[in-house]
Amino acid sequence: MMPLASFMCLAQTSFFAQNFAPDSVGYIWAVFSTFVAVAAGFLLLARSQYPELTFWIACALMLVFPFDPLLTLMAMTAYLARRSNRNATIRTAIIGNVVTLIAQLRDALQQPKASIWHADKLDMGRVQMARLVERSDLSEESL
Repeated sequence: MMPLASFMCLAQTSFFAQNFAPDSVGYIWAVFSTFVAVAAGFLLLARSQYPELTFWIACALMLVFPFDPLLTLMAMTAYLARRSNRNATIRTAIIGNVVTLIAQLRDALQQPKASIWHADKLDMGRVQMARLVERSDLSEESL
């Protein structure tokens, strides 16, 4: 679980980094996010001893960094398995879903080249791209 959570955080960060030029502040933030993404998976090691703290840290990471919400969902399941009362369960489910929704919407609203949601739409072969260009009305008369 730990490698998968780190990988998804890294994948999301790599897509996010495509929004910025290599010498911009946003790109530096994406590089910093990459280092945090590698370490974020290790957070799941503490979920058996500190399930609530692990969940809250994972939620904070999702809101601050451009990560995939898989880490939060894994931490949430560990916390729900060890829940103490009904109110904690309801609070955890609501907050976990809100954080997950925010992370998914943040990614879905990115440009197509910088989003996991849109990645399959960019996978065109040369023939498909040529047909797309042929169908487009980009002749000099139309310009």
